[in-house]
Amino acid sequence: MKSSYVPDLKAQAAICEGNFARLRRCLPDFTVGQDVNFVLESAQHLSADITLTVIERFRYTASVEITVHQHQVPDYVARQTFMVRVYLDANTAEVVTFARRGSFQGVYPYPNPDMFHADEKDQLNRWLSEWLQLLFSHGRSAESITF
Repeated sequence: MKSSYVPDLKAQAAICEGNFARLRRCLPDFTVGQDVNFVLESAQHLSADITLTVIERFRYTASVEITVHQHQVPDYVARQTFMVRVYLDANTAEVVTFARRGSFQGVYPYPNPDMFHADEKDQLNRWLSEWLQLLFSHGRSAESITF
């Protein structure tokens, strides 16, 4: 009999803290309406445009929409949209919606009607972490500098 999934809270917290630190580097004060655009190009022929937009800001939280538009891939996987809740007082950031799907539970029974993995939310936070790491290792600002 397969044992049920038990979340690793320390590992999940570390991923969310890392996501917060990376987002803070791009959006230092999380001002509403602030957006930054990046072009991502890597040696593995990955090409994408990434836009980070602050949708709302409150005293202790902010919401950031992260849109990744990949080039040279089929349309059904080309565009990915993460809605990220940033907890300013706790210095963490977690994915709350992905690709227009509603909020995610921490743990899902398996199998389930949507065929989510038991650790779907954890996987989405890791996926966001990987995109942000690629952004810092291979990305460049899409805005030109004027003097």
